[in-house]
Amino acid sequence: MRRFAVSLAFLAFASSAVLRAEELSIPAGSTAPVAALTRKPEKIDTFKVHESLSSLWVDTRAPYPMEIENETQARALAKEAATALGQNALLRHVLAKKTAKGRALSEAQVPSTEIQDGVKALIAGAAVSGVKFDKGACRLRVSVDKKNLKVLLKKA
Repeated sequence: MRRFAVSLAFLAFASSAVLRAEELSIPAGSTAPVAALTRKPEKIDTFKVHESLSSLWVDTRAPYPMEIENETQARALAKEAATALGQNALLRHVLAKKTAKGRALSEAQVPSTEIQDGVKALIAGAAVSGVKFDKGACRLRVSVDKKNLKVLLKKA
């Protein structure tokens, strides 16, 4: 049976550290490519990071992939993509923070693998909550505890 490889291009915007583009095999005669052409692609949003006294959070949204017919698979991939987008937004925000020495964390982490590992652990350990699936997208909140960030900024 001939199979067509369909690239999941919607994952291309996700962090390469968190998600990588995958390939999906679709049997010949499947309507998945046709369905992909009939739906309008959604615009990828940028997300604002919010700060409170104890945490950083971002509300994210990712559309269901147009290439996937199975709703369960589409929801799972959209949830992972929304999580990756939230982690990317948190990472950009965290790397812009100033250390105790007045340097940006992005500059301070270059010579120190300990700080790099701390930043990776902080972002990878982000909590995902409030997952909601609506008609064409997944919405969720990604948050990290500020206490862990303060420890990182003091080390740098």
